[in-house]
Amino acid sequence: MRRNRRSCKGRQAQFPGSRRQGAALLRVNAGRRAQGDTVSMPWKPLIAAVLISLAFPPPCGAQGSVSSESSAAVREKAIEALIQGDYERSLEILEPLAHAGDPIAQYVMGYAHEEGLGREPDLEAAVRWYKRAAEGGHLEAMVRLGEMYALGYGVDAQNEELAVRYVARAATYGYPLAQHFLGMFNLWGTLGVARDVPAALSFFNLAADQGFAPSMSIKGAIEMTDTQREALAAEMNETRDRYAANQVMDFETQQACLDELKDWSFQAASLFFGLVVVEERADYFFAALVGGGAPFSPLGESYWECDGGRLRLWH
Repeated sequence: MRRNRRSCKGRQAQFPGSRRQGAALLRVNAGRRAQGDTVSMPWKPLIAAVLISLAFPPPCGAQGSVSSESSAAVREKAIEALIQGDYERSLEILEPLAHAGDPIAQYVMGYAHEEGLGREPDLEAAVRWYKRAAEGGHLEAMVRLGEMYALGYGVDAQNEELAVRYVARAATYGYPLAQHFLGMFNLWGTLGVARDVPAALSFFNLAADQGFAPSMSIKGAIEMTDTQREALAAEMNETRDRYAANQVMDFETQQACLDELKDWSFQAASLFFGLVVVEERADYFFAALVGGGAPFSPLGESYWECDGGRLRLWH
């Protein structure tokens, strides 16, 4: 039975099902815009930013926030302006609230500056707003800062320790996206975190218990029965032996090949796929990324082989 915990420490938030994966969708939309996709109207992601912030409120005891009643009234006006397509007016409404210390408004201001919505793109300003929001307890702002420090994007320098710290802080408040990312860090052994599948599974369980679908998908991959794993391995071996790879890339070292796999997974598939390692030794790695809704495959699977620095991919 799920319970809402009133204390600030370790607070477990309950999230509406329609918004559980909203933060992931924000990043997908941002990626499409970066690639020149202008099909979607530019104010739609900003509406999502506001709604997601309402779905994932700051923990209790947030510092500097204005009264919830007045904040809600202002946000309602901002959303109305967004729906009408006037995102500049929406930000004008939210900015005083942000300066007054409201973490939700601060997060939206950060997102608007990062994406250039209603403002000129300004990554330094985005980071400043995200930090203010995170200090006020905004969970998505913590995760976004973690991503930016992990990539060295918009910040002075890449900082893996700080990246993990921000994500872990959000996870302690029960934010499923943060718990999911900690699971991925442990599953892949990245950002200075040692590879630890049992630890990864514990984080995926926390997020999956809240109904977070990506964690449920990866959890299923990790917990495959021996029979399921043997069947997958047989299918993978047959594919490798009978069919040419869809992609082949050569790297100087085996580690560089594995790093490419990690990078690809985090950028394109980390929210949807679980890693199933079929064979692993010093100079050889053969694994499947298994999950639902893969954009490139109706089966939701792709097979990766790193063999002495040569990457072959089947999908």
